[in-house]
Amino acid sequence: VRLNKVVLSKVGERSRYLKLTLSPLKTSSGLDIVLMGEDITEYLALEHDLSQAQKLESLGQLAAGVAHEINTPTQFVGDNLRFLSDAFTDIGTVLDRHHTLLTSAKTGLPQQEAIERCEDEARRVDLEYLQEEVPKAIAQS
Repeated sequence: VRLNKVVLSKVGERSRYLKLTLSPLKTSSGLDIVLMGEDITEYLALEHDLSQAQKLESLGQLAAGVAHEINTPTQFVGDNLRFLSDAFTDIGTVLDRHHTLLTSAKTGLPQQEAIERCEDEARRVDLEYLQEEVPKAIAQS
């Protein structure tokens, strides 16, 4: 017979845990019983600590996964907002050039140089790319 986790208590002291094994033993005088006991208090404490550590590890992995799931969309939106800010600045520069062209056209000044500046600025900022990508970035954010 094996008894696991038998509690040994003394008043005013911490409880101890024992594992007891009772085995029959035939002797010349009849049948005797051999009782073996082992103090498993420290083993159970270590087992409990290991269980707690595993729970904390699982909780840490869960928290890391949740943080990743939150950060990924946040980073994506942040990247889109930076792109939109830069695009807005570039588009503003192109609009300034167009405004200069319109002003020179209204005053009758030579327009060829203003037209070339508008075209150069549109190429520099890749206006066609911005026209395609800015609406996508807004929709995705």
